[in-house]
Amino acid sequence: MNIFLKMEKARAILIMPCCYHRILEETSCKFKNFPLSNALKDIYQKYNGSDYLTVPFLRLATQPPNACKEKMEDLVFNLLARAVLQLYSSEYNCQLKRNKRKAVRLKSIGNNFEEYIHDAIAGYRLICNNTDNSKNSTFLDTEKLSRIWREIHPLTFKKAAIFIFLQNVLQPVCENFILYDRLFYLQEKGIKNCKFKKIANENISPRCLALLAQK
Repeated sequence: MNIFLKMEKARAILIMPCCYHRILEETSCKFKNFPLSNALKDIYQKYNGSDYLTVPFLRLATQPPNACKEKMEDLVFNLLARAVLQLYSSEYNCQLKRNKRKAVRLKSIGNNFEEYIHDAIAGYRLICNNTDNSKNSTFLDTEKLSRIWREIHPLTFKKAAIFIFLQNVLQPVCENFILYDRLFYLQEKGIKNCKFKKIANENISPRCLALLAQK
């Protein structure tokens, strides 16, 4: 947008915003290009925005809404199964890394945790943070993973469903927060003819809003 503002010959711009969680972080919870507008910067300073406008906030803004398109049981299973892997890797002081784009074939495992583990063993690897630590592990232990899964309290599944619903309610709010910051930034720079327009089917691409601006 700044290049567009500086170039006299550039009379119009169209941007498809995406991947908000990859906005460059200058320091902890402070980003290079967010907030952009003076309007949001003032609010950010007044209400300690660094406590709220964090990487998780940006990730939520990026997340596609899915509660109405998928079965809640599937979403809960996927969330908690991945949480088990994260807990396991954390206990062994490791980072969980994908070996391929789709580490687990979620649609073909039928919410069966044993099959999930089978896929996860091939789809993920553990990178140890400290090779001197005796608890470090470079493999996924199926027995220990199954034990962690069995120890999940039944109430946790209900809490996970509530959490997913809450995410889906907040996602468009978070995304619009980022989008309007960019819109106000252009308006503050004298670009009055600017708006967001839906130009794609959200079922095909969750990032379906384009920023249109004309000098």
